Amino acid sequence: AHATLYERNVWFVRPLLDCQRASLRTYLSDRSIGWVEDPSNDNPEFERVRIRQVVLSEAERQALLVEHVAALERRKSASVEGGALIMDPDKAGFEREGHAAWLSLSGSIDDGFEAALQVMLTKVGRRTHFAARPAIEQIFSFVRSGKNQQKFTAQGCLLAIDDDRLQIRPEARSDRAGQYGFDHLLPSMDLSLAAAVNYRLKRPEFPPLPLKNALC
Repeated sequence: AHATLYERNVWFVRPLLDCQRASLRTYLSDRSIGWVEDPSNDNPEFERVRIRQVVLSEAERQALLVEHVAALERRKSASVEGGALIMDPDKAGFEREGHAAWLSLSGSIDDGFEAALQVMLTKVGRRTHFAARPAIEQIFSFVRSGKNQQKFTAQGCLLAIDDDRLQIRPEARSDRAGQYGFDHLLPSMDLSLAAAVNYRLKRPEFPPLPLKNALC
């Protein structure tokens, strides 16, 4: 993310995230400005370094960048749609200060629904990260089955279909007591989703986002 909120308090921003390292070095060298090299950036023990060392043509590199930007935009759009879903008291709700939740099944099972479901699972199950794709696909299969009173466990939650609602409650055997994701780390592209959860739970607003666009 171009910015990440830590512990609901401090924004860490990355204004040069979209700039190439070679371009930054050239800019600094032209102005006789020194810099510090992080040795981990060249350590092949890290996956990010091994990926960077893969030789790509310029066309391949540009195609990956386009795909990356498109993925970020899809996630931001899903955050806005999921936030709107959570804000609608007829479509979603939290119970017992976020220890349980429900989501209407009367609408489309789309990206907005998935975003709302993800944050509810994270909140109720006290998870630090969203569910992986295979888990979400299993949940979608369960939801589409439409079997009333059937139950399914995922992400530390017990899911049940109750007429046109998906009920989300903590799994009985879950012993997780840590902070859920947005209480610890909030990527800027999920801000709309997190703000909706804040509003429904009557929690203090997040500090304003200090960076609207990457600067390069």
